[in-house]
This record gives sequence, C-alpha cells and structure tokens, in this order.
Amino acid sequence: MSTRSPDGNGYSLVRHGTTRTMATWSREDQAALEAARARIDGDFLLVRRGKQHLVLRDPGLLDQVEAAWAPLNALDGQMQALQVQMAPHQQRLQALQLEMDRAQPPAMPAGLDAETSRLAALASRQAELAARQAQIAQRMRKADDGERADLERQRSALAAESDALSAQLREQSARVEAQTRRIRVQSEQLREVGARMEAASAPMQAIGKDMEALGHRIEQAAQAADGKTRKLIDDAVARGLAQPLLR
Repeated sequence: MSTRSPDGNGYSLVRHGTTRTMATWSREDQAALEAARARIDGDFLLVRRGKQHLVLRDPGLLDQVEAAWAPLNALDGQMQALQVQMAPHQQRLQALQLEMDRAQPPAMPAGLDAETSRLAALASRQAELAARQAQIAQRMRKADDGERADLERQRSALAAESDALSAQLREQSARVEAQTRRIRVQSEQLREVGARMEAASAPMQAIGKDMEALGHRIEQAAQAADGKTRKLIDDAVARGLAQPLLR
C-alpha cells in the first residue's frame, strides 16, 4: 500500500512481492520504490520523510501496518459487489433505450418524442451519477487529507444532484405515461417500455445510495488506518529501525 500526505511524507508497503497501493506517488517516489524493490529481497516499508526515503523491514512493524489497513479489504469487497450489482441494471437501461427507439409509432403525438427522449436522458444521467459516486468512493480510499475534503464536496454535490434527478425522473415518467394513455393502440408498446425504464432505474437509485454510504465508511476507515500507520512509522523511526534507501 502507498499513501502520501499533504506534507509529502508518504509510505508504501511491499509484501510477498506485491506493492499494495493506496494513492499515487510522485515520479520521484515511484523511482525510489522501484529502486527499493530491485535492491531488497523480501518485505519492506518505504517511507518518505522530506526529501529522504527510508526503509523499514521489522516483521512486527510490517504485520501491524498490514493489520491497520485490513478492515478496508472487506469494505473494498463490498464496493466491488455493489458495482457488480449496478452493471446489469445499466445494461438493462441501455437495452430498453434501444427498444424505445424501435418502438416509435408512425403517428407520434406532438411533444411525446421530446418527452420520452428527456426520460431516457434523465435515466442515463442517473446511471452516470451512480458510476461517478462509485469512482469517488474508490478515490477516497486512496486520497490524502486535502484530496478527501475536495472529494467529500464532490460526493455531497453528486448526492444532491442524484436526489433532484430522482424527483425529475418520477415527474417525467408521469408525464410520459399520461401522454401515452392518449395514444392509439400502436403506441401501447412505447408506454410499456417507458414504464420498464422507470422500473429499471429504481434499483440503480437504491444501489447508488448504498455506494454513497459505503464510500463514507471507506473514507473513515482509510483515515483511521492512515493515522495508525503514521504513528507506527514515527515510533519505528524513533527506535532506530529505519535505514536510508541506498541507490
């Protein structure tokens, strides 16, 4: 795992030949990490203090650092499961949009085409917001304190937009349904597809809210893990367990 704070003091844990990354380092940090991997046979923790990179290899310390971040493994798994749940609903909505396009009756009442297009646009926007909420939740796990504040603002804005879109989607669906009831028999398929689009969007809204709540839990867990890790590093450095990285 790797993480970097606003003061530039980041760290990266390499265990069993795998680097577990929490956030993106600078090019200099990445170069130092690659140099350490080339020189060190085994597990290590690479720490940046100012302009210096330090190496810690105490097995007990490495176990404690990994344990500090262990709670996020389950949360990450939950987020991935939510993303898996979201995917078929997005695909279903896209399929319904194609069906909607094919179902346009030959004699479309004035304005209905625009109403159904707006319904599809609102539903697609709802799907985009859900995907962005998932991305922000993942980025929160990797972000430093400064980035988390900005991501939290983005998350709150997306949640507000999602709630507003849900209301618009309900209103738009009601308008479309009211118009389609006045269409002749050949327009019945169009109304039915619109209703299915509304139904298909409901699970996406619910999953999006679950993603938002889980993203907040991931953020809190990451902050707690980072705090524990930095205390462990400070203690290890004070005990003389750190060695400068030789290149």
